[in-house]
Amino acid sequence: MPSPSRIPRCVVKGVNNNPEKHASQKNLLLQTKCLTEKNQNNEPTLAGQRKKVGPKRLKQPNPVNQETKNVAVVKKCGSDRRGISEIKRSEQSLQAKLKESEDELEGFKLKLTQSVHERQDKENLIFDLQQNEYQLKEEIKQMNSRNLSLVEKLESLNIDPISGENIKFDQDCTGSSELAKHEEKVNVENLLSSLEDMDKVWEDTQNLLNAVKLPEISLST
Repeated sequence: MPSPSRIPRCVVKGVNNNPEKHASQKNLLLQTKCLTEKNQNNEPTLAGQRKKVGPKRLKQPNPVNQETKNVAVVKKCGSDRRGISEIKRSEQSLQAKLKESEDELEGFKLKLTQSVHERQDKENLIFDLQQNEYQLKEEIKQMNSRNLSLVEKLESLNIDPISGENIKFDQDCTGSSELAKHEEKVNVENLLSSLEDMDKVWEDTQNLLNAVKLPEISLST
């Protein structure tokens, strides 16, 4: 004969093997029994008759759900202090590295803003120098025109504009003409000195413009 474990078991149709349903059915049966016992105990009895007292029934324990019964109880393990301390140390090191990177980023931003301000200042300086250069050019043009007119006037008065000497001495010239010639000579000397000053200022301005260099800003992180 085959062993009992190998015999196929037949399941009767219409029978539900759900443990929760069986538990509810048991509870329903217990409740109906309790109600019948109460009704029997509460029936009116005649005088001299004793109540029928049935045998005491033991209270059955509440059925335990099979699913909750099969759940294994998880044992609480003690915390690993060594692992927690390592996690804290790693967290502190990461926070320190993050703080260093944030400080480096702030320093880079500060340097970038400073370089931008310096660039703006140098651009403003270059603009001012260009304006001064334009004004100096206009003044030089005006002085050249004045110089040309003075030279023409000196030539008309027979005076050499370079040496300031008389080209043709006139014996009949009066004292007033001599005074006018002297004034013209002084004006020519002043004009020449002013032209030299303007040339010097022009050279200084050109040197400043050549010395100014804009910084190269690299935005690569």
